Amino acid sequence: MGELLLVFGAVFITTYLFYRRYKVSDRSLNLPPSLPSLPVVGSLPFVPTKLDDLAEFCISQRNKLGNVFSCYAGSKYDVFFDCYYSIDNFVWYITTTI
Repeated sequence: MGELLLVFGAVFITTYLFYRRYKVSDRSLNLPPSLPSLPVVGSLPFVPTKLDDLAEFCISQRNKLGNVFSCYAGSKYDVFFDCYYSIDNFVWYITTTI
């Protein structure tokens, strides 16, 4: 029993150290502000399911987070552009940096 606990502890510590070493933080990627998210489901519990409520939700998040915000749909990362001006700036930035 003691050996099993020792092996489990060693595997746990090694996994934790690798995770800390190779984890890419959101701050280093310069990502837009995001909705709160949970590990498996992402931001889905915080997003309304009805289409009418979704429009109001996007407007309220625009007031809170800005014209460009993001959320996680499960493990997929999605970015919302909430006005034409922010989309135009994004397309201009992509075309000038390529």
